Amino acid sequence: MVDAASGLPLGLSNLQLWTRAISRPLKAERDYQKEQIEAKESYKWIAAATGSAACFEPSEVAQVTYVGDSEADIYESWFQIPKGQVHLLVRACQDRRLVDSAYKLYETLNAQPIAGAYTAEIPAEPRHHRSARSAQMNVRYTGVKLRHPDRLNGNGYPEFAELTAIDVIHLRAKRLFTGDY
Repeated sequence: MVDAASGLPLGLSNLQLWTRAISRPLKAERDYQKEQIEAKESYKWIAAATGSAACFEPSEVAQVTYVGDSEADIYESWFQIPKGQVHLLVRACQDRRLVDSAYKLYETLNAQPIAGAYTAEIPAEPRHHRSARSAQMNVRYTGVKLRHPDRLNGNGYPEFAELTAIDVIHLRAKRLFTGDY
């Protein structure tokens, strides 16, 4: 947990330790696509958020944002993560189908106008021989309705998840300085 205003680390809200069983069958052998989300490793993202909810209930937290990498791009998470002032910020992994549109998510985002621009200062990484640089970024966004995956037909999930999709585009990198480290 991190305080949004100060950036101060507050501690851990949930911790999970797991290992794969050596005898566990491969995805293809298990018919992975038809497994319930609770049986999949990716369920850890939902379990972490659900387990974290108890940390926020007694406090005066105004808003909680769960951040996940592309592995957290799970349709079920939009409906299982606690509600209220809770947001999910997930890096998209799949070019999902949209409701009432011939286009998918990525093409829909590409068609949106640039809503803003900013410069991100990227620090040097001497281990990888990378100099510090300024990265020019463009941002666009739009509301979307993601269709539920076919594998969820009859599982009680809504036909779509309504959310805001955000696209951040790195235009170019300008080196601030070069030199030996």
